[in-house]
Amino acid sequence: MGNAQRWLSQLCFPESPRCHNGSFYFVDMYEGEIWTIDYTLSSAQASPQRVLKWHNFVSGLGWLPSGEMLFVDMTDRRVMKIDLSGNVCVHSDLSILASGWCNDMVVDNEGIAYVSNFGYDIHNNAEFKKTPLIRVDPQGNAEHCSVPLAFPNGIIISEDKTSLIVAESVASRLVKFAISDQGKLVDRQKFSDIANGFPDGICFDNNSCVWIAAIGCSELLQLNMQGEIINRVTAQVDGQIFQPVACVLSPLNTETNTATLFITAAPNDPPSKVSPDEEPPSYYRRRRQGAIFKVEVPAATAGFP
Repeated sequence: MGNAQRWLSQLCFPESPRCHNGSFYFVDMYEGEIWTIDYTLSSAQASPQRVLKWHNFVSGLGWLPSGEMLFVDMTDRRVMKIDLSGNVCVHSDLSILASGWCNDMVVDNEGIAYVSNFGYDIHNNAEFKKTPLIRVDPQGNAEHCSVPLAFPNGIIISEDKTSLIVAESVASRLVKFAISDQGKLVDRQKFSDIANGFPDGICFDNNSCVWIAAIGCSELLQLNMQGEIINRVTAQVDGQIFQPVACVLSPLNTETNTATLFITAAPNDPPSKVSPDEEPPSYYRRRRQGAIFKVEVPAATAGFP
């Protein structure tokens, strides 16, 4: 499918891209920041507005039916809420349920959230441990809702809210669940193995396909519902290849019958190779080479997020 063009630059580690009510949102994870911008602007016009500067690392974004924003406080393992006046409060404390830092989150149009977590303390050489997803209802009540997974990461929900797909990063695969009437995740099935990569951010499109950013694969992949790769997109600037981290599609542009595919990305030279004694947050903050790319595709957003 070709190359995506760099749209925003000089970011630390952009993640959790979302399109909501005509605007594009993303987090700069290791800076603890949430940003927004009109996604129709060109790169020359683009000037993001900061929504929030938080004191911890932040991830997954979503919205309640009231319009209040939810985000993940990774290190304190909480889902936070920004009310319509801009005040921040705890929506749900997951510290008892999440055995590692919280990670990504998907929120459907009823305000039901599913949250992933690392499962173990990856920063202090703890023993690897699988962990279930956590379901949070609109009132903030939380419970485990799936079997344990190997580092669950990006999560998407189908348009009809009957199925959920999650990136199981350490197992290098995507798994699919049916969503029961009680919100439990049942009937687990392997959706696709990801060769030579660790799946991270994912999104649905309206052609019943899944787009996936996999660490180790220097391309964004499009999979059909049989789990087969049917398209690849590269994010690069002047020959420098960037590592896709997450992705999201805009609504359909009815004039062109296309949509914008947004890709958050980091340089394809991780700290483990360049600066092995430096922690990733420090490495990415120091370099500020994270970027967001975009490309027009013959598809549009579907499902959640």
